[in-house]
Amino acid sequence: MALAALAILGKKYTVQREGRHWQFRLPGYTIEFFLRSTDTLVVTFDPRRKSYPPSATREAWAAVFLARRGLSGLHVKPDQSCWYLDPGLETFFRDAQAAGLFGSFATVMNYGGSMGGFGALAFAAITGARRVLAMNPQVNLGPEVRGWERRYKDAEALDWTRPICDLGLQVAGVETLAVVFDPYDTYDRPQADLIAADHMIRLHIPFVGHRMPAHLLSLRLLAPVFDQTLTGSLDLPAFYRTARQRRMLLRYKRVMLRRTKENKPRHRRLKRLLPEDDALIGPA
Repeated sequence: MALAALAILGKKYTVQREGRHWQFRLPGYTIEFFLRSTDTLVVTFDPRRKSYPPSATREAWAAVFLARRGLSGLHVKPDQSCWYLDPGLETFFRDAQAAGLFGSFATVMNYGGSMGGFGALAFAAITGARRVLAMNPQVNLGPEVRGWERRYKDAEALDWTRPICDLGLQVAGVETLAVVFDPYDTYDRPQADLIAADHMIRLHIPFVGHRMPAHLLSLRLLAPVFDQTLTGSLDLPAFYRTARQRRMLLRYKRVMLRRTKENKPRHRRLKRLLPEDDALIGPA
């Protein structure tokens, strides 16, 4: 059934195929599809980048991760910062839905971080995702949040009023909705709070800021959180036990020292108690 759906898409979009690997090209995007299993499809959305190598040749986000698990993957690779709001991309997804691609799999999971976290949430209804894992997503960068959200100037010209931006509606049918973020981050916490979904599972890693996939990877939490989201069996006590090891992250030390800079006694105490930089792990 997946092969039939891919054949239908191949008649409408420019496509290259090699074995069980399809690469679709549409304006602004390359979409890669790897067919490994008809049990599970994981749809991934790239995070925002400072620079964008050509999408047709760069490695898809999480492609190796999924290959090691034998999972089929549909990877959306943009050519520039877009927050996946181009109507042409939504048209492709709706064409894939109509062709029966997503319905060919027993389980669909959407997966992404930052800008890709928004994509994972926004396209959940179209893909029929039963599971979604979004890490520090930007949920709304429209005019109504610009009193406090000023990080992404390139997103201000986009249309944040489209129905696909109503994330409460888009994730209503998701069974396991996991969102990972720093609850003390000035920007990421209020962004996560904008997701109007009572069934959202909030996974907190305090005082590490943005770039959550890198922090989860450093803590050896990325694979367990992914696998447990996929099976709908998140082990929250185990997650928080491991998350306590964040004191071994270099980023955690940087954030804590910056936040206590005005409180000299606490700042000195933290410098004394936290490990030296060369004993820490992860990006700064």
